[in-house]
Amino acid sequence: MLEHLALGNNQIDDIFPFWIGALPQLQVLILTSNRFHGAIGSWYTNFRFPKLRIIYLSNNEFISDLPSEYFQNWDAMKLTDANHLKYMQANQKIQIRSYTWTFNYMYSMTMTNKGMKRFYEEITGIS
Repeated sequence: MLEHLALGNNQIDDIFPFWIGALPQLQVLILTSNRFHGAIGSWYTNFRFPKLRIIYLSNNEFISDLPSEYFQNWDAMKLTDANHLKYMQANQKIQIRSYTWTFNYMYSMTMTNKGMKRFYEEITGIS
């Protein structure tokens, strides 16, 4: 049931954790600023990241690019119906006696590419 995994800035010294791809609900994977190393090779059949929307791998020690097969098979990243977009959000309900408060939080992110930062107020989710 894990949807978001943020392991950035932890000094993890290891190879790319392919086993994480077996998490069927994973949408956000953040591994930035660790010491992951080696090549990111082709995955095995069971490690496809079926619902992955965001992956953040910068500031590690990988020696290769992400294989193009990853992007070809990450269907959750592909925009299929722009007229019916839904956004990732968390809904929290607090109930005390007969009162109920509902809080909605829209997920946002800042993407950095080659030193340029861009803020996204809303992240499209999976229908």
